[in-house]
Amino acid sequence: MAAPILALRDVRLADGPTWLFDGVDMGLEARGRACLVGRNGAGKSTLLRILAGLAQPDEGERVITPGVRVALVAQEPAIEGQTLLDYACAGGAAAHEAESLLQAFGLDPARAPVGLSGGEARRTSLAPPLPRRRRCCCWTSRPTTWTSSPSSGLRP
Repeated sequence: MAAPILALRDVRLADGPTWLFDGVDMGLEARGRACLVGRNGAGKSTLLRILAGLAQPDEGERVITPGVRVALVAQEPAIEGQTLLDYACAGGAAAHEAESLLQAFGLDPARAPVGLSGGEARRTSLAPPLPRRRRCCCWTSRPTTWTSSPSSGLRP
């Protein structure tokens, strides 16, 4: 088994008097895939925010391999800009890469973001982090939460 590129060790997080996580140990290997399944309010999105470094646990540690960058895509992303391509490029993607990804996701890069379905908005939100060769990409989807690495064979 390869060493994880991203890991949590003995992570604990409380929500008031209730423990959301009590001693979570997990690791994500390069090219690996993981799935978090749980009821609403169980802490799936919070765990992803800890993995992404956007939230801190009360106890325990997050370990990340040097050079690994993590992107977290929101459940309900706010897609802003004149076009989907504008949104993707504002996130740092080169225009040709963003256009190619949007088309691969079945989206018209010239389309205005008004009226996107939830799935279209989530696919659009994947365009900014993927071209920058993220080594770990976390995204959320209802009713379950998925975590994957774009190099693991992820297909739109």
